Amino acid sequence: MQINQLRYIKYVVETGSISKAAERLFISKQGLSLYIRRLEADLGVKLFRRTSSGVELTEDGKVIYEFVRKVIPEYDIMMERLSATAKKNRQPLRITYCGGFFSCVSFDLLTSFIDANPSYLVEHTSTSDEQIEQSVLDGKFDIAFATSTVKNPELEYHFLFHNYRCLYIHPDHPLAALPKVKFSDLKGIKIAISPPGYYDYPFFLNKCREAMFEPDLFVMQESHLMYQFAKEKLGASLMIRNISAEPESEHNMKELYFENTEECSYDIYLITPRAKKKSEATTAFIKHVVSFCEKEIEKYQKLEMSRNVQSGKTQNLKSSAVPVRLPAAPAPTPGTSQAAAPAGCAYRS
Repeated sequence: MQINQLRYIKYVVETGSISKAAERLFISKQGLSLYIRRLEADLGVKLFRRTSSGVELTEDGKVIYEFVRKVIPEYDIMMERLSATAKKNRQPLRITYCGGFFSCVSFDLLTSFIDANPSYLVEHTSTSDEQIEQSVLDGKFDIAFATSTVKNPELEYHFLFHNYRCLYIHPDHPLAALPKVKFSDLKGIKIAISPPGYYDYPFFLNKCREAMFEPDLFVMQESHLMYQFAKEKLGASLMIRNISAEPESEHNMKELYFENTEECSYDIYLITPRAKKKSEATTAFIKHVVSFCEKEIEKYQKLEMSRNVQSGKTQNLKSSAVPVRLPAAPAPTPGTSQAAAPAGCAYRS
């Protein structure tokens, strides 16, 4: 018997419903039902009986639940104390990123570092585009993934890669026939986009107004919902290229890039405070991330070139639908702008 199985009993009793308990546990109703049946088989008793309003404990279930109510709090206290002891012996590293940053690179970037460095206590969370830099300066985080057009002289910027906004659309969408898209092509088309507070929103809105129309925007924050929006042919979703995915393969959606590709691009950095000496953990993380991104970019380039060859394209790299070459950025100068990076990007969770 595992502690999670006891938690399943607790949630079902508290909600009086397997389906409601499954929602709280973020698992399927069928999955939770299977876990309960397995637990009943291990114990040799029936835990729940169905009623007109849901489920209730059997007599045997009531006996077991009395122990569950005592065991779970004691277990949680034990784990908290063990965690506190472990934290004392591990070097902390606090990381933040814009919500949904990992829609442009594999989450393995983070998990592989954590797995390879058990001596570091890594804590990570998302922050809005507008708060990223200040949160690092305030000391809330040791390091952050960010994009910026105007460099803050109090921060050090470690260039990672150049990335591109694109539209995710269903292969059957009318726009799918276009090699590239202009903003004027989007008049009358519903666009799923991240909310105000993320840089994509004002960027896209201004570009559409420059094209003399008000866009039909459908605001949502979660990237998986944006993929679903495009998949269900409800419109197009403004996304960012995922350098860890095979070109035009993710979710079987078409990536449609803008005609002025560079205008819709930006640079991604790791940022750290200049005034604070980097810890061993911070330095190790920078080295890991730079290496990881270089490898992902190299794989993406090879896949893109291979796809172009297989499709019979003879065009050079600069004229391809999305630039394969990701140029190295010059060393940033504090307080100056970098032309290659327009007004930021939105990362979604």
